[in-house]
Amino acid sequence: MSEKLDVAPQGADATTPKRECGACTACCTVMGVAELKKKNYQRCCYLTDRCSIYESRPQGCRIWSCNWLLGMVEGDERRRPDNLGLMFTNELKGDKVILTAYEVWDGAAQQPQARYLLDKLQEKWPVCLVFTSNKFIILWPNPEQRAQLAELVAKHALVE
Repeated sequence: MSEKLDVAPQGADATTPKRECGACTACCTVMGVAELKKKNYQRCCYLTDRCSIYESRPQGCRIWSCNWLLGMVEGDERRRPDNLGLMFTNELKGDKVILTAYEVWDGAAQQPQARYLLDKLQEKWPVCLVFTSNKFIILWPNPEQRAQLAELVAKHALVE
């Protein structure tokens, strides 16, 4: 039996189909944008039903993409952040890349589809789960490594 991965931490390859955000604006409410002085979990003031400054949006918005958009999350539109309730990204903390899952709405991580994916991912990689309260936990079976990663993430200010 070949093993399929739901998230590829190193990135998608040339065979990955191109995806588009569509109606999803999860990053506009979840992610901080330094140029706009927007903090995590603060709705962007330029967001209506779409980005009202899309053509002139700041560099931070232009270069950032979630793992679903990059093709690093397997599955169809049901795993798009606004549908799943989790937005995945890889973040550099110190010298480690941490797979991070941001809740898009309160309680999203406890929904069956999200819980299934988180459980499957933590079998292979540590996952930093950030709640809408901007608090986080590390999901990883090894308690010692989990504690070390939690300390590393906290030290490098995952949340603002």
